[in-house]
Amino acid sequence: MWDAVEARFMDWIWHGLGRVFSDNRKIRISFRLLEYRRQARAKLSSEEGQRLRAARSVEVETVFGQVKHNMGFRRFHLRGREKVKNEWGLVSIADNMKKLAAC
Repeated sequence: MWDAVEARFMDWIWHGLGRVFSDNRKIRISFRLLEYRRQARAKLSSEEGQRLRAARSVEVETVFGQVKHNMGFRRFHLRGREKVKNEWGLVSIADNMKKLAAC
């Protein structure tokens, strides 16, 4: 049952490309985007991609977890990109100083 529904849907997608509907909408598929997704999926599923992805999750999330939990930094107190950038710089300096003091 599901295969028949899926086949009809895919037939509608592929044969209905560019067809104008009653409310003047068109379905467009970016084949370039599909190719980029295929390439990204291939890179992420490779051995090196899996190793890098696993290492990233540990390295990056540890820093944010320590800043949020240990330093109590939950939100920015200033507005504007430049001010937020400066505030994050101060938080990073404080975190690095804590690491140096622990050595």
